[in-house]
Amino acid sequence: FKVLAGPDALHLAIESDLAEGAPYTQMDERDAKAWSTECIDVMAAATEDARRRVHVIASPTDGGFWDARFGFLTDPFDPRYRSDDDRWNGEMTLANKVSGGVWKVRMRLPYSDLGANAPKSGEVWRLNVGRQANMHGRPRMPELLLWNPNVQSRSFNVPDVMGRLKFK
Repeated sequence: FKVLAGPDALHLAIESDLAEGAPYTQMDERDAKAWSTECIDVMAAATEDARRRVHVIASPTDGGFWDARFGFLTDPFDPRYRSDDDRWNGEMTLANKVSGGVWKVRMRLPYSDLGANAPKSGEVWRLNVGRQANMHGRPRMPELLLWNPNVQSRSFNVPDVMGRLKFK
C-alpha cells in the first residue's frame, strides 16, 4: 500500500491478491458487514495517541463498505461512547478494481473525517492497514495480513500498535 497526503485528504492505494473465484459476498451498500467477507481494513488517527480515529472496512465490491469513528463522542450517556460510532458516515470515497487475481483499492480519506487539518512536516499520525483473506475456502479461519501486526492480542483494533506516519 501507499499513502499520500494531499491538500485536503489522505489518499491510500492498496493492492492485494484476490484469487479468481474467491468466495466473497456481493455488497453494494454503505454500512455493510464488510468484515464478513474478503476485505481491506484501515484505521487512521490524526494524532500520535490515536484516541480519536476512523475505521473503514471495504469489500471488493463498489459501494460495499463500513465506516465508523471512535473517540469523537463526548456524551458519556451515549450508548456508543468509547466504542465505534457506526452511525457516523464520513465523506471518504473508495473505488475498487478486481482483475487478473489482483484487487486494487483507492481510498480518499478527508482530513475533516479525521477531525484534523492537513499534516505539517514532522507531524506523526497513526495508521494500520490490514487484509482479511479467505485464501483456503474456510470462512471461519481467514488469513489476516497486517502492516503493523499486534502479536500480543491478535486484534486489529488496538490503537497502541498502530503504525506511525511521519510526514515530510
